[in-house]
Amino acid sequence: MDSFAATPTPSSQSPSPQLTDSSPGGLLAPDTPLFTAARQARLRWPARGRAWYPLAVLAAGLLIPFIGQILGGIIGSLLLMPFMENPLDFLFGGGSTAGFVSLLLIGFLPMYPLVWLWLRLFERRKFVTVGFWSHGAAAKYARGLLIGLLMFSMGVLIMYLMGDVEVSAVDWQAATVTGVLFVFIGWIVQGAAEEVLARGFLLPIVGAHWTPLIGVILSSSIFGLLHLFNDNLQWLAMLNLILFGVFAAFYALWEEGLWGICAIHSVWNWAQGNVFGFPVSGNAESSAILWKMAETGPDLLTGGAFGPEGGLIVSLVLIAACIGVWIAARRKPQRNPS
Repeated sequence: MDSFAATPTPSSQSPSPQLTDSSPGGLLAPDTPLFTAARQARLRWPARGRAWYPLAVLAAGLLIPFIGQILGGIIGSLLLMPFMENPLDFLFGGGSTAGFVSLLLIGFLPMYPLVWLWLRLFERRKFVTVGFWSHGAAAKYARGLLIGLLMFSMGVLIMYLMGDVEVSAVDWQAATVTGVLFVFIGWIVQGAAEEVLARGFLLPIVGAHWTPLIGVILSSSIFGLLHLFNDNLQWLAMLNLILFGVFAAFYALWEEGLWGICAIHSVWNWAQGNVFGFPVSGNAESSAILWKMAETGPDLLTGGAFGPEGGLIVSLVLIAACIGVWIAARRKPQRNPS
């Protein structure tokens, strides 16, 4: 098949593709590195049906997580359940820290090879081109950890100062701290898996074939829809999930890769569930919690049983974050084509 763009695929050892600033601040420029990498794919797709390729990618974006969950369940059953005192510990986390981490690892690890397989079969490009270029990776990840922790903590602080949440328990025992740090391993895998799918797979391909704005809108919408069956979901929670997707897309495009947004996503969930003890996107928190926060204010502000992601305070934090990234992108020095 002819390539989608008559340019070579970036090497995993090369820096990210260069860009020119052809939109305000370059944030939605069609030649930013993520879109460029997707455009350089050598498609194995029937020429007559190539216009439909983005639709196939969107469908894959909906199916890959469910296929991954099924594969993870089968693999987990074979590998872990024989060693568990209660077989249901694996399926439901069992209330234990180890069970919760197992649930995150087995549930989300299969998404990585599934995305890799699609890129290998249909685009003939390397997995690294979803946004894992090596240049500055450690610094970008560290910055993302700090930003994500500050973002969620700011929302908690606002709710606390407004009297909408209060500290109901504090546990800094060595065993608890160890458990909280251990759980972060699972969140690293989970957060990055969702970013690979939404911002490394859907956003660049749809944005490259159609327009960057459509890529942002559709990838963020799919990200929200993937949480459709979460417990206690309501309209504001869905809106906030989509809004987080928009912020994540903006951040990935601004930073020109996934390292930072993977860190933000992971530490956001970790802080929500294990530092402050809230439900994470409607899912019950694990047993390892440093500060257990109790919601005392209206659900409209706190998110109620869904967790803060279902409340207006997090809406404001995410809107401010989107504006902040947009401003940062406009102030970013322009880069000329190499």
